[in-house]
Amino acid sequence: MLLCAGLFLTACAKAIPPEALTNVDHAISFKDLNKNPEAFTGKTILLGGTIVLTENEPKKTTLIILQHDLDSDFKPINNDDSEGRFMVTVPEFLDPAIFAEGRRITAVGTVTGRETRPLNGIPYVYPVIEKTYLHLWPHEYVVDSKPRVYLGIGIGIGNYGF
Repeated sequence: MLLCAGLFLTACAKAIPPEALTNVDHAISFKDLNKNPEAFTGKTILLGGTIVLTENEPKKTTLIILQHDLDSDFKPINNDDSEGRFMVTVPEFLDPAIFAEGRRITAVGTVTGRETRPLNGIPYVYPVIEKTYLHLWPHEYVVDSKPRVYLGIGIGIGNYGF
């Protein structure tokens, strides 16, 4: 019975550990942060989204992330809604093959300010946070729901019918 209870409680555990969330100011919205990152310097925030770019330098990695709202498990919602982009700096090497474009990620970190970089030739202001905790979500594979059995008259070769 204790084993079953332990398995049940483990299954309910959140992916982001509670200790990573202890200093997070949940009142700070990404919209407010994006308007004026300096106003929140030193605050700990929780953000998530899709990795757009991973840049490695000798002593740090910078992740550029397209922001998405988070669900109740703090997982980025996989949709086209976004309030913009932000940067996360990490004082270590992150392999760009693992932290690859298109992967969903949740970050807890301290706001350090802003950085302006060109985005398609236009200056773009990125809020910058320094990593406290990162959670890279596993790949999700879409199951193709097309039927595998085709009924009809004629000869079929591959996707071509006669």
